[in-house]
Amino acid sequence: MLKKSLLSQALLSATLILTGCGGGSGGGPTPPETTPPATTPPVTTPPVTTPPVTTVPVIEQALFAANSDINTGTELWITDGTEAGTKFVKDINASGNSNPFNFTKVGSKWFFNADNGINGIELWVTDGTESGTSMVKDIRSGGSDSYPDNLIAYNDKLIFSATDGLGDTELWISDGTEAGTNLVKDIHPNTSSRIGNTVLFNDEVYFTAKDENYARQELWRTDGTEAGTRLAAQINPNPSNLGDGSFIGSTPGLLTPFGNALFMVADNTFSQPDPTIELELFSYILDGSTHKYDVLAGKASSKPNELTVIDDSLYFVAKDNSGYNIWAHRGGQLHPMTSFTGASAGSAPKFLTAVGDKLYFVANEPIQGSELWVTDGTPSGARPVKDINAGNLGSAIRDLHSVDGKLLFVARGNIHTEEDALWVSDGTEAGTVEVSKITATGSNPLLEQFMVLNDKLLFSADDSVHGAELWSSDGTSANTSLVKDINPDALDSYPAFIEVQHH
Repeated sequence: MLKKSLLSQALLSATLILTGCGGGSGGGPTPPETTPPATTPPVTTPPVTTPPVTTVPVIEQALFAANSDINTGTELWITDGTEAGTKFVKDINASGNSNPFNFTKVGSKWFFNADNGINGIELWVTDGTESGTSMVKDIRSGGSDSYPDNLIAYNDKLIFSATDGLGDTELWISDGTEAGTNLVKDIHPNTSSRIGNTVLFNDEVYFTAKDENYARQELWRTDGTEAGTRLAAQINPNPSNLGDGSFIGSTPGLLTPFGNALFMVADNTFSQPDPTIELELFSYILDGSTHKYDVLAGKASSKPNELTVIDDSLYFVAKDNSGYNIWAHRGGQLHPMTSFTGASAGSAPKFLTAVGDKLYFVANEPIQGSELWVTDGTPSGARPVKDINAGNLGSAIRDLHSVDGKLLFVARGNIHTEEDALWVSDGTEAGTVEVSKITATGSNPLLEQFMVLNDKLLFSADDSVHGAELWSSDGTSANTSLVKDINPDALDSYPAFIEVQHH
């Protein structure tokens, strides 16, 4: 706001009026000279303008494989979920299909597997442009596959498993350059260490591997260096002699960080004369100690699976004395969350999916069949959401995904007369509705290859007009539509995200 101040100075002039007496004209004193008032120009200050603060939205993108035409084949594409933002990146294999997969983002670039028709399946890197897409290294020289797997971002690098044809499958690291792509450690010389289950925990990568001391895998950890790659825990302490004095190994799986511990399912096999497999839930803490949570006491196996974290609880499915139920690890203790018994106990709850503070799953019970359930995490809080296909036949629910606070999934309103359709739920019966059948002809829309991007669900679908193409939905019918007809007309592009990961 410009403020203007004016300075005015008024000068008073004293005028003496003399009145003469008699008839003559007399002369009085001369009037004083007057000086015009001095005027000072106003002092003006230019207004201070602050540029508006603008926030540039971060647009997430995802890589996928698609077949755009018979000449290009299945090659590399990128999308932000819009038609304009869905673009062809590069024809990696000019003579066939490069079939890219295992997309893993590290910083501003993506790593993935591809076959250029010359070097076999090798590690590639891209920034989302044609010029920025190249093979990182021909790890297994020639046309044989090094088959990078278990890709995971670690700081600004990629840790993965691969084979160079010499030491079989071992642990590798890459910064995206050929010189910066190297073997971390040959854990099991002259044979495969069977690396798997990579997960980030406490600023290191944990994984499973076997060395010369174990007949099966155990828990390992790495900081990306040879010296920092070591055995983390011997979960199965059984020193049984397998003929060569080696340990059995626990074969950990489903590694899941939760709180200050790393949880997993492992085999606590008893002594070799009685090699009963006992799959149970284990936790590992940083001092190297482990703890077993025995749902079924004794040598019986509870076979935990579907480990899912919500806030202060780790949920999982396990076999108890009644059958298969959902359990929660909370406050250091195990708590049963469901009590399926009888006929329903033989079918384990599945597809545990966290949406906010709710846990959705599919359960099969005699009256409604296999339908959608939800729990608030209390022992008596599990309930059916809706009998989508009325009766006891179930609605063939699959592919549950959390999208912007809602659950999107695939189901059939009638498994005899309907094909798959996209559904949405807010956890209530009224709020559980069909979103779209995709096709108006009643044919199977072939819903598959789901991933969540920018608060929408991307997937492959065939509307019987355009073929199998890229679709998007926010959980409403109005905003469920074809993103792009990549392979024009009724030809299929078969978009495939295949293990898209964000770190």
